Amino acid sequence: MNFDSTYKVAFEEGNFFSDEPGYYQEGEFGVRLENVLEVVKVETKYKFDGPYLGFRSVTLVPFEPKLINLELLSNDQRRMLNNYNAQIRTTVGAELKRQKRMHGFYWMMSKTVHTPECKTRVPNSRTTSSSPPSILSGVCHPIALALIALVSYLSS
Repeated sequence: MNFDSTYKVAFEEGNFFSDEPGYYQEGEFGVRLENVLEVVKVETKYKFDGPYLGFRSVTLVPFEPKLINLELLSNDQRRMLNNYNAQIRTTVGAELKRQKRMHGFYWMMSKTVHTPECKTRVPNSRTTSSSPPSILSGVCHPIALALIALVSYLSS
């Protein structure tokens, strides 16, 4: 399924699909990150007729912190990354401990550290359009966050 697809499929609870955002600099490099998402029922802030569907990350693998340029992330994006990392720590961390794989547990903990909120506003695609990462900076999904950081790293 993609944005240009004429094949129309409705999401249903229990469906799985891959999310594959990418950025390609013609003649230079390309980056694509992938994650598997599950379609789940969600509660909404407002009580409209439902049900409503959302997405849950199934692929719980930490992003490499060295490739994340925190200066490019808004506070919303930082919270999204922190929530994703917390999900990894809770789910994967518990399983690693259960299996007594402490080397893997400590590695995972080192890759999912808390990212503090910034005190100043980070520009987004509405205010800045000169650099490749700003094209994606309005997107708030962990994969998009890592993609923004990796593109910034590779283009610097």
